[in-house]
Amino acid sequence: MPLKSTSDLLFYTDRDAKAVVTDPYLIGLFRSQHSTRVTARGALGRWLSATSFAGSVPDDTTFVACAMVETVVTGDQRLPTIHMCTVGADDGYGPTLYASILQFARNEELAGVMPSASVAAMPPKPAAIWRQFSEDYGDKISLAPAPQGVHAEPWLNHVYALNRDENLVDLAGMRERYGVYMRHTRGNDWVLHTLRGAAYDMAHKRATVN
Repeated sequence: MPLKSTSDLLFYTDRDAKAVVTDPYLIGLFRSQHSTRVTARGALGRWLSATSFAGSVPDDTTFVACAMVETVVTGDQRLPTIHMCTVGADDGYGPTLYASILQFARNEELAGVMPSASVAAMPPKPAAIWRQFSEDYGDKISLAPAPQGVHAEPWLNHVYALNRDENLVDLAGMRERYGVYMRHTRGNDWVLHTLRGAAYDMAHKRATVN
């Protein structure tokens, strides 16, 4: 399960749009043809986009993966850990979403990401993704025992943390493209509501515990 290219993706979290973070919240990856066209215009096009395309609606926005997550302080950890709740993803985009969330957690100075501990029976696809990260990324990802081991698969009973100075995806690029996207909708709360609705729908499209 190789990671997908993120060169045309945008990174979304409704955590960015709130003064106070509440749980649960959404983290997702999406495409926007409108944003791609503006970015292709170069620096001048991006500078002018705030006025030239103000109020544009995200009618060409397509989420490829999204997760509903919570930040929880677990065990003896002083920093919150992201707990995965529900995930929806187009075929092949699950690992890229997980990698993005791991990198997001590290950048936000959180303790890491933990597979859901709400049920013992993890669905096969997310279980395989976590196993891939535990086996193939040992030079980039550190594992710490979870406070409670509820899964039969040992690799699911850990907190996954991306090591400092390591990157799995171009999160900075995805965030930059999201910034361009949001410049077009500044001041339009209904557009933010629409975007969050699309993210929520994707996260629950194949609602599975992850």
